[in-house]
Amino acid sequence: MNENPVQVSTAQPLNDQVQGATPAIWNPEAAGGWSLFFTPIFGSILVLRNWQALGVKEKIRSAQLWLIASIIMVVVQFLVSTPLLFGYLVIWYFASAKSQAKYVREKWGKEYPRKSWLWPLLIGFGTVLAIFVFIFVISFAQAILSQQ
Repeated sequence: MNENPVQVSTAQPLNDQVQGATPAIWNPEAAGGWSLFFTPIFGSILVLRNWQALGVKEKIRSAQLWLIASIIMVVVQFLVSTPLLFGYLVIWYFASAKSQAKYVREKWGKEYPRKSWLWPLLIGFGTVLAIFVFIFVISFAQAILSQQ
């Protein structure tokens, strides 16, 4: 009888990802940085999409709430013109983006598959451009109507 007292388990790990199958995500710290230009809505969407890709269900709900809060803060900033948005951005960054960066760093270090920034940045710049065009058209129409 040739029994080995130490058996190596061939079962899959019981974590939320199978080893070697790390999903591609956007760098959460870069998402926070781009949010300075594109608003916290931009970063909140990317952090949410990252949690969805990672499959961390308890963090998905939190990211959804941060996205809702970000939308509310941007709308309030636009309507009331308060200095609160930058303070909110700092809070969001450390509570949401930075915590995701810590999670990723602890789980995979700096070596994880990264998603391309091409589409998020094109959408972000396109949205900013559309907002500026909208504001220009409204201002121009208002100027014409006030001359009549």
